[in-house]
Amino acid sequence: MINRHTIFVSLLLLSLYLPKSGWSAAYIFDATTTKMQVTSVAAIETTVVSICLWTYRLGNGETNLARLMDKLTSETTGCWHLFDRGATAAQYGMAADFTTNNADWRIDRPANGAWAHLCWSWNGTTKSPTAFVNGASVTVTVNTAPTGTYRGAGNAPLVVGNDPAQANTYNGHLAEVVYLNRLITATDAKAIMTCGPKAVGNGVVGYWPLGNFLGLNTTAIASLNLTVTAGTGSISVIGPPLPYEQGDVCE
Repeated sequence: MINRHTIFVSLLLLSLYLPKSGWSAAYIFDATTTKMQVTSVAAIETTVVSICLWTYRLGNGETNLARLMDKLTSETTGCWHLFDRGATAAQYGMAADFTTNNADWRIDRPANGAWAHLCWSWNGTTKSPTAFVNGASVTVTVNTAPTGTYRGAGNAPLVVGNDPAQANTYNGHLAEVVYLNRLITATDAKAIMTCGPKAVGNGVVGYWPLGNFLGLNTTAIASLNLTVTAGTGSISVIGPPLPYEQGDVCE
């Protein structure tokens, strides 16, 4: 006879090891070749931009400038990129291209092996980005001050987890990428982290969960028809803890 208590306990233990139903998965970037790319369209060629995403760092990337996001027209010119300093320093950073130099700013990098929600908010005219980790503002340190004029949008694709040449691959899991064409505050960053992009309303241009590459990559404005392609890689069942998918916080 089957012991009902044994079955209940077994199912309970199993539920502790499986991802909760509805929680987002993520995409694994392998520090070698993985790349996701959003085709360039006018909607993502903006001088003012805010990028939010969940990161789960496993270790050093392919280089000491492994990319979380990249909007460059080449290795060093046009627009901006978000990077991981790898073994060089425990920092995440943002770099932008100006007519005289390549400027960059740094923040303390979250710990390995844990999910962290990261946002950078940037206006190429004012030349001073802000950053938020887990919904709170963090100190941004100027590593190389900008000189000259921001080169701005370069009609380049938006690359996730790498650069266009697949030479600076991130090492870890990335998920829930949100692109806005306006500056955000700590309140906005917290809202996106806890309630998703719908919580901030205006300014959301793109939203790519990355958890199910073929089925879940969508845009907030469907008419944009942004195209996403990937290199080698795989979907991870280890996803960020999204309260709004569980109905715990948001309607």
